[in-house]
Amino acid sequence: MRPPGSDGRTQSGVAARIGVSRMHVSRLLRATPARLRERLEDRDAPGWAEEPEECG
Repeated sequence: MRPPGSDGRTQSGVAARIGVSRMHVSRLLRATPARLRERLEDRDAPGWAEEPEECG
């Protein structure tokens, strides 16, 4: 059984698929949550709507 959110891809497999080193994939994965957090905290940034759009 895989952990939630895991699609079974390894850092090595991702690196080979996109043509970068495994270390680069590791660095990207480590930096991504912080970048997302910063963008979510900056609600005045371009692209944020006043009200969420309705789905459907």
